[in-house]
Amino acid sequence: PIIPDKGRKEAASPSVRLNKIMYEQFKSILVDEMSIDPKLITMDAELTADLGINSLELADLILLCEEKLGVEIDDKQLSKFISVGDIVNYLSSLE
Repeated sequence: PIIPDKGRKEAASPSVRLNKIMYEQFKSILVDEMSIDPKLITMDAELTADLGINSLELADLILLCEEKLGVEIDDKQLSKFISVGDIVNYLSSLE
């Protein structure tokens, strides 16, 4: 009988790969445009509490994302963006 290789990792699904790509793109915007320390940026990092982004900076960040990533972000979504992951997941859903 063939014994499955338990050490083998499954190939990442397209949505996981897209999320990783979007995370890297969003992280580069935070670092390059918002001068955020890259060591602070994780999917769980909170925009306000961990990264120090205020509401005006969040609006700027959203405009930068729209410009750099070629997407349109619904203004009604802004209040739902608490963490980096919230924005990354939302941006990935637009692709």
